[in-house]
Formats: sequence, structure tokens, C-alpha cells
Amino acid sequence: MATPIARPLAFVALIGPPGVGKSTASGRLKATGQAGVFRLREFAQLSFSAGWIARERFLTNDHLGWFSDNTVEALIGEAFLRGRFPLCSLVVCENFPGTAEQVHILRRTAQRLGASLSIIELNADDDILRVRVNNRWVCGTCEPNLDGRPHRPATPDLENTGRCRSCAQMLSRRESDDPKAFSRRLERYRNRLPGIRAAADSFGIPYRHIDTTNDDPADLLFLLRDFSPACLAGVNNGIDNVGATPTPTPAR
Repeated sequence: MATPIARPLAFVALIGPPGVGKSTASGRLKATGQAGVFRLREFAQLSFSAGWIARERFLTNDHLGWFSDNTVEALIGEAFLRGRFPLCSLVVCENFPGTAEQVHILRRTAQRLGASLSIIELNADDDILRVRVNNRWVCGTCEPNLDGRPHRPATPDLENTGRCRSCAQMLSRRESDDPKAFSRRLERYRNRLPGIRAAADSFGIPYRHIDTTNDDPADLLFLLRDFSPACLAGVNNGIDNVGATPTPTPAR
């Protein structure tokens, strides 16, 4: 079992609808060494391959392929409490939590590690989201993965927009950006957002709203401004006044 080299000073949950710029923003932060980025999907692939969690836990009947909250809790435990994910001063959880119960899971994890927790919600008009999704490409060469479905946005070549600027290989569309899949993902996010907000509010978790409709989510200076120390580190989020442990919700 890996041993964490340092405890995180802060967990930041970066949430938002599909196409709002979460992957681009967190990728820029990671590239500059400002943060470690945790992506549940990637860690689930790693856990499945390594056998850290029983494989039957990964089975799901969800039409979007989402895991149950119980499986998510097991993955988060492996990542942060068993030291499978290397910790640093700032851990950005991209596109997580996705349910109210997952807010509780992440909060309990931060509590056990003595870390602060805050949530940043990116948002944009639905029409802007659709344009961004329609213009988004991925590269299977620069982002090899176990299921053959690259996720992180790639940068097209300036002269040949069908090829990756980094490796010159052909780009493809993200499967989840199919118009019907996008609409289902957006609807699910909108339906679950009130519960996420309410869960954060119930525990006094610092929560920021950032509208990216008129701002480029890849603008690093813009993002770092909102990832300010006052928002992230040393925040009293009720860690010393933990209420009863919530009962896990059933799979959704």
C-alpha cells in the first residue's frame, strides 16, 4: 500500500454541468503544479485493473454508467484513506461529488485527514454549454486509458484541426458528448444540484459560484483568483462539530 507523502491542506470539489470547463481548468492547475487532480472515473479504472475493490462492485445498471454511492465511497476510501492517491497541499476533485450523499462522503474523508473542504460550482448558459461540447475533441494517444474512451479535452493543430497539436494523431469526439447523452447528463446534473447545495449548506462547507458564460474557463489567472487561500485553506468547515453520520442513499 502506498503511503501518502503529505496530508492535503485542502480539498476542493470542482463541479458543474458538462461542457462548463472543469477538465480544462483542473488540467491547467495540474500542469502548473498548483494542485493534484482527482478524477473518480480514472481512479475507478485504476482500481478495477489493480483489483483493489471487488470487480462486482463496478457493475451498474445506470444508463449513464454511474456507480452507486456505496461504490463511490469505497473508491474514495481507497484513494485517500488507504493512500492510493498521492496527496499534496491542494487536491482538486474534478466533477465530484455528483450527489448529496457524495458530499457527505467527501466531507467525512476530509475530516479524517484533518483537511479543509470547499466546493466551487462552475456554471454557464445551456446554449454556451452546447457550443463548447460541440467544439470539444479528445485524443486517445495523449490520454490512453483502460476503456478506450479518452475524456480530457485535446488541443487541435492550428493547421490541421482534425489532428492533435501535441502528437499529430487524429482526434475524436468524446462518447458522452453525443447530443442525446449530453442532454441526459445535463438534466441529471440540474436535478441533483439542489441536493448538493443543500448538503454543503447543512455542514457549512464554503461554496463558491463562478459563472463562465462570458469567461474562458481555461483562463488560469481567472481560476487561480477564485482558488484563493481564503476560500481553500484553514477554513473551519465544522470538522470538530460533526453530526451523526448520514445513512447512505441507495444507488441512483
